Amino acid sequence: MDEDKKGTVFIRTKKERDYTVIDNTFLRDDRLSAQAKGIFAYILYLPEDWCIYQSELVKHFSNGKDSIRSAIKELESFGYISKEHIKGKQGKFIGWRYTVNEIPTPPKAENPKLVLPKLENPSLLNTDNISNTNNTNSSPTKSETEPFPEYTPNVVKKTQQPKKISKKEETEQYLSSLPIEFFEASRTCAQKLVNYLIKLQNSTTAAKNLKSWQRDFAKFAEAENKTYFEILNVIDFVFNDTWWSSRVSSASMIINNYGMLYQRMNGASKSNYKKQGLGSVNYGNENYSENY
Repeated sequence: MDEDKKGTVFIRTKKERDYTVIDNTFLRDDRLSAQAKGIFAYILYLPEDWCIYQSELVKHFSNGKDSIRSAIKELESFGYISKEHIKGKQGKFIGWRYTVNEIPTPPKAENPKLVLPKLENPSLLNTDNISNTNNTNSSPTKSETEPFPEYTPNVVKKTQQPKKISKKEETEQYLSSLPIEFFEASRTCAQKLVNYLIKLQNSTTAAKNLKSWQRDFAKFAEAENKTYFEILNVIDFVFNDTWWSSRVSSASMIINNYGMLYQRMNGASKSNYKKQGLGSVNYGNENYSENY
């Protein structure tokens, strides 16, 4: 290569379609990591009515869930993303509303704590040993006339023990914290399981476990990064299988054997798969796609 042609060669294309116009501020921000810049560029490419879900972002990057969460927090700390609580009609937390700023805005400062300076007690001049030669009357000193201060014992203030909440209350709090679409999808999984147990095993107690099973499916989906579409298909497979349908009686049994059940479901032939009714998942009037 000639001496005067050293350097990087950029091969650019003329943009006529399928491109995004973004501000360069975040690209020049040396405080951001490479992964934060990449994720933010992807977010800016998305349509304005798109809702940010970290579980959804994980599907589009090779980074793990912890890496995505770290990048989002990084963008929040530098003012590129801000979020606020969303409350339902009853004032309960139902999710987050994210605001994306191409130009970073300083995060809201928390109320500073007022720290009072410590005031030292000034040392008093002891006048007990100073004699007054001009006064011939002998009068008692201040220390002789004032009584000793009363003894005040140390009072130990008992701290109130935090109130223990029941499992039922804990379940209610967890479910109320879910975004509405995850709440509905996890409830559908639990309701499908209840309906199968009532229909195939004549269970009289399944309906009582609806909320606890909903919680179990929601936590499982979040921890293992599973879609509700996939979970619903596995539930369908279990109760279309002669052996499993008579043995599964709870959400935990499906969750604990999920890996094996999923492999067996995928190992079924396509004809048998369609015959069992697993080609699509419908419950009531709701259709749940693979985005859940």
